[in-house]
Amino acid sequence: MSSADSWALLWAVLLGLGQGGQLSLAMTLMNLRAATARDAASLSSMAQTVGYVLAACGPLVCGAVHSATQRWEPSVLFLLVMTAPMAVAGAVAGRRAFYGVDVRREESLRGS
Repeated sequence: MSSADSWALLWAVLLGLGQGGQLSLAMTLMNLRAATARDAASLSSMAQTVGYVLAACGPLVCGAVHSATQRWEPSVLFLLVMTAPMAVAGAVAGRRAFYGVDVRREESLRGS
């Protein structure tokens, strides 16, 4: 195995661990932030629908950029730029807030 193959294997493993961790975290946050099972199902269906539609656009955009430029650097730059909105979404999802009808009802009864 050449040194380039070793680096490719290392990067593939790191990318796989990172993506698996992100998916596990996203699925966990949906359940932690919902007030009821029904709210969790509603939040999950919305987040997964939007998430998978956006994720499906990634390879299409990267392929189109590569076809237009005949280089991979712009596609990699696009992926790096897209980490900023992902970080913001993760920060918003990670805050201590809950989703659901029961939570809103309890807050209105408490007057907050």
